[in-house]
Amino acid sequence: MVKATAPINDVQHVPYSDELPRDPQGRLLRLDFSMAGLPYSLVTVYAPASDEQAARAAFFNGPLRAALPEGRRILLGGDFNCVLEPADRSGGTSRSGGSEALAAVLDEHGLVDVWRVRHPGACGTRHISRNSSTQPQTP
Repeated sequence: MVKATAPINDVQHVPYSDELPRDPQGRLLRLDFSMAGLPYSLVTVYAPASDEQAARAAFFNGPLRAALPEGRRILLGGDFNCVLEPADRSGGTSRSGGSEALAAVLDEHGLVDVWRVRHPGACGTRHISRNSSTQPQTP
């Protein structure tokens, strides 16, 4: 949702092409637009929830990497099904599989975890296991 008065224009869904290869499982969506005369890409992700580290790493290194454009400001969000920081994990099984691949893609594009930047060192659980009674923590 965007406020109707937001200075957004030139909105276009990026069709599947050589630039954005088709993800057969529909785990990616990219929308390009301009705001205040600057080019943006909004990319949403639903990474594989499989416990196989290789499946998530392959997704981050393949479809996700291909969806992140050069020369545009990138807004990336979604469910990555892994955690980058141990402080963000609570209960249940570890979801670190694929974390190194995701971190490399984020670094390659100069992307940062905004919550982590604004709350360095804080325990900010954003992964809750179904088997855990832990609730999300917010500062």
